Amino acid sequence: MLPHLNPLPPDQGSREELLLADELAKRAPAQLSDRHISLIAAYDRGAAKDAYDARTKALKAAGPRESQGGLVRFAEDLAATTFAFVKKALAPRDERLTALEQRVQQLEQRPAVAYSGTYDATKAYHEGALVTRNGGLWLATMASTGETPGRSDAWRLVVKSGHAPRE
Repeated sequence: MLPHLNPLPPDQGSREELLLADELAKRAPAQLSDRHISLIAAYDRGAAKDAYDARTKALKAAGPRESQGGLVRFAEDLAATTFAFVKKALAPRDERLTALEQRVQQLEQRPAVAYSGTYDATKAYHEGALVTRNGGLWLATMASTGETPGRSDAWRLVVKSGHAPRE
């Protein structure tokens, strides 16, 4: 009896697979997989037992290095398949991360918003400077010198003067 091998129904394997399995059994039994032997068993249990015995004998004759070759190939295939699956699964996340990194870079290149005190017409202000004038808080939308908040497009009102309502 073939250990842990169940014969595949004839419709589960192609004729080409069966022919390949038969060729491997004759020429390179050490390369037979469990699927190959199961395909053979679907048609001829005796031939499958012979193929299984030939594989076992070939692997023993080849020594531990060759018998581990199938396991090494399996591990390499499994690693490659797993890597491809994980890479595909993470691709949308990687795209989002790239977009976020670009956005952060853009934001970091913007000028810092910093309070520069009360407006002084003789002082140069950079984009992002905040000043107070007549009780209002103004933001410099571009670098300027001598352009008065409220009278120039270089300034935008952030907070209008007045008192906050009490609740």
